[in-house]
Amino acid sequence: MIGGIGALFNGLGRVAWGVMCDRLGYSKTLLTMLSTQAVAMCLYYPSKGHIVLYGIVTMVLFFTFGGNFRCESP
Repeated sequence: MIGGIGALFNGLGRVAWGVMCDRLGYSKTLLTMLSTQAVAMCLYYPSKGHIVLYGIVTMVLFFTFGGNFRCESP
């Protein structure tokens, strides 16, 4: 179930990060995206045993992974 919902967040992330890339520029958007991914990855171990926190962290990661493919360098 988390994987299916994650696919929706991945699609939303592609659109959202693309809009941010157009407005903020490539460098600022990529820095924000990678920083968000780093924080989310650090939260994975503490989310062990907490299904809600695990789901939230996973959705954040799927959201940012979508942006990795959308934001293009100038």
